[in-house]
Amino acid sequence: MTGPASGAQRQRLIDAYLAGRLRPIEAAEQALLARYAELVALLGPREYRVALILARDEHTLRRAYERAVAGEPFDGLARELSQAPSAARGGDLGWTGFPLPVSPGRTNGVPFELAVLLPQMSAGDISLPVPLAGSWAMVRLEAVRDTVVPGFDNVREQIAELYRRESLIAQARALGAGLFREATAVDAPGKGR
Repeated sequence: MTGPASGAQRQRLIDAYLAGRLRPIEAAEQALLARYAELVALLGPREYRVALILARDEHTLRRAYERAVAGEPFDGLARELSQAPSAARGGDLGWTGFPLPVSPGRTNGVPFELAVLLPQMSAGDISLPVPLAGSWAMVRLEAVRDTVVPGFDNVREQIAELYRRESLIAQARALGAGLFREATAVDAPGKGR
């Protein structure tokens, strides 16, 4: 008599099932070039090194702004006050860029309200507090540099790997949707098991 599969056995069965149905797709050179063009289109002419302080209330951020303008180090204020994950790094978000003019949905993860400020700022500038959905934010523009776009040949293998991963994700979603349709068809009234 066999009992239900253990967690490890169940995982091996699931892995075997998926391995039999999901295969990464190798992209043709033309598809890789098209994906490269899509990625390059997400870049802008400049990249910005940004530090952020995020708070739930306007008063906290206005006080932080006054302290920063008075000369208190921004990174110390971020460590003390920010509720963003970047607080431990002194608010440092690293380098980011986006196409200009700034448009919603094309800011590479930077909230639109902050992205519109960055091209107008100079290195060292601190923004006034800006309302975001349910919080307030201010940024310090640490540095600006021209975007360097790597040549296709330098990133070809990374794009091919991205294409393979994206193909697996698409296949997994399609498989999940198909299994869901089958399960709901079996469980539908009048279909019986």
